[in-house]
Amino acid sequence: MESFFDGCVAVGPDICPFYAPTSDAISQKLTALYESVRARPVPVRTPTSYGLVDYARLKLTVFVSLYSPYVMFPPLANALADLSDGDGTMLFQLLETPSFECSCDSPKSPFELVQDGQTAVICTDGKEVNDSLEELKAQYENMAKFTEWAEIWAGIRVRCSYVIPPVSS
Repeated sequence: MESFFDGCVAVGPDICPFYAPTSDAISQKLTALYESVRARPVPVRTPTSYGLVDYARLKLTVFVSLYSPYVMFPPLANALADLSDGDGTMLFQLLETPSFECSCDSPKSPFELVQDGQTAVICTDGKEVNDSLEELKAQYENMAKFTEWAEIWAGIRVRCSYVIPPVSS
């Protein structure tokens, strides 16, 4: 996050609409936005879908942007500024998945993001996870001590978890 905050300060208000004079001030603006959206989610309707920009969606959008900063930081700054003004459309669209299409034509892009593929890689790229609910909760509580992204990582871990039922004899 620091690179987003520092970059916004470095380029100034003409290029970064979520600008504040210091990185700490931008961090505080983002924290205030998290709290605002947590208290009052913003309804959104786009040409292809509708929904809410709630705390979880805002947090996930910011988290996802960290993996593609050169591509995502400029639109994220615009979306955060719009959301601060009460318009969540741009932020909602940053994670909007296109509606299902069924046609004989080739896809627009053969490299579009496929969530199932991402989950498959994440869940098979390490040690098998078969935590109980109590273990998942303890894992989350431990992560929360060290990172602001604990709920995101915990959600990923839950998606990869399964409990093997006891074998009956």
